[in-house]
Amino acid sequence: MVICNYAILTTGFDAPKTSVAVIARPTTSLVLYSQMVGRAIRGVKAGGNKKAKIVTVVDKNLGGFGNIAKAFNNWDDVWENK
Repeated sequence: MVICNYAILTTGFDAPKTSVAVIARPTTSLVLYSQMVGRAIRGVKAGGNKKAKIVTVVDKNLGGFGNIAKAFNNWDDVWENK
């Protein structure tokens, strides 16, 4: 099952069993990027999956918030990592 959208699955959308997210739009907002990725990385405690795959399309000709890896450790102080 696949859902394709633009500007809908960012905030306020809940599909905790999402297992793959393909982020193909540029954003300069780390928060917005994290919300898009968050559609797939809910985790088991939040009713999601144990594992998820995130694919981010990077076009160096389009602006973005910078280092994508930053999105995966920016919230470490509030998430429990085990």
